[in-house]
Amino acid sequence: FIEFHVRRVSGGKVSNFVLDSLSSGDTVLVEGPFGNSWLRELHGGPIITLAGGSGIAPIKAIIEKALALGLKKEIRLYFGVREDRDLYLVKHFVSLTKIHPNFCFIPVLSEPGVKTKRRTGLLHNVIKEDYAVLTGSKVYLAGPPAMIEAATKTVEKLGVTQEDIHADAFYTEAEKMTRENA
Repeated sequence: FIEFHVRRVSGGKVSNFVLDSLSSGDTVLVEGPFGNSWLRELHGGPIITLAGGSGIAPIKAIIEKALALGLKKEIRLYFGVREDRDLYLVKHFVSLTKIHPNFCFIPVLSEPGVKTKRRTGLLHNVIKEDYAVLTGSKVYLAGPPAMIEAATKTVEKLGVTQEDIHADAFYTEAEKMTRENA
């Protein structure tokens, strides 16, 4: 079973094709993922996950696998979006916190626009607020490249080794072209 999370992007070839043209039962060719973000089951330390936007898809898979295996270590999910309307799967993750006391779900809004009771700010800054040290943790990241880069620098400063950071950055085609031409 493969689950996809597709965010409509104005003028986006892939999102528009998937959301407007595909029907149940259609055959498609899928490539990837190409990152290194999958659950390392044997790691003994806490699991810290950061997801930006639709980056929640691979992070959701990692968390669900860890919980299904019965891992008892701390598992924390920081889910960053711009504003409340961008959040999804909140009921799903809240229900998991009720079943698994070692799992914590923290939605974070970077541009809430209105007064909110949710955490606010950028994910890498919220991590700094919550932890002085993350040594021994596995950190899984998925989302926009800028978020991945900022979060990676932050968790490294908090003591996480490069070997314990696993990321899937979601580059747009335009970003890929710019990186290749640089």
